[in-house]
Amino acid sequence: MRAWIGGLLLVLAPLARAADAPHVQVFSSLSRDVVAVGETFVLEAEAIVSVTDGSMTDGSMTDAGIAMDVDASGGAFEIVRASAIEAERGAMAGVSAAVLTRRFTLRALRAGTLRVPAVTVAVGTVQTATQPHTLHVYAEAHRVYQAARSVLPVAAEGDVVVRLGSAFLVADDALVTAYHVVVGTDRVRVQLPDGKRLTTAKVWAVDPVRD
Repeated sequence: MRAWIGGLLLVLAPLARAADAPHVQVFSSLSRDVVAVGETFVLEAEAIVSVTDGSMTDGSMTDAGIAMDVDASGGAFEIVRASAIEAERGAMAGVSAAVLTRRFTLRALRAGTLRVPAVTVAVGTVQTATQPHTLHVYAEAHRVYQAARSVLPVAAEGDVVVRLGSAFLVADDALVTAYHVVVGTDRVRVQLPDGKRLTTAKVWAVDPVRD
């Protein structure tokens, strides 16, 4: 038996359980798998629930009877925000089904290779959980951001060519970029972190061998 819910095709097999016992499948995904301590990421869970008595469409199984939660009590994460449960419902030939989603914004509190808490889904008396994800959390975020700020976008311009590249600061008034970016051009424009754009005044050295 097949049923369409939104753009999702569900193939519903006959259930060998009691008519009032829902069948629940649950999946989850992370928005990022590498973060710094103190940064946030999103854990999204999706559950597919089907029952054979149409109870999810006649009002007897309301959203109040469906729970999707994360236990972040281990001290490695905190829940910053949790969205309301979103549901798409449908029914066919006495089988009702729903696709439920919920998003949790979590913050990493310590460094290491950590296991993200599973999302537990409870529908009536049936409870299941997602498989835990692994998240890599690093502590020295300020050093990473400081290094990133020293890398600047550049545009090398000539009479018939414009090349885009990047450069990094080696002093307050000196940049290093690749030879293939500047070869055959007359000037290099650089954009600073504050948005200001400058044009280089002098080329100190060119090294085509090491590019």
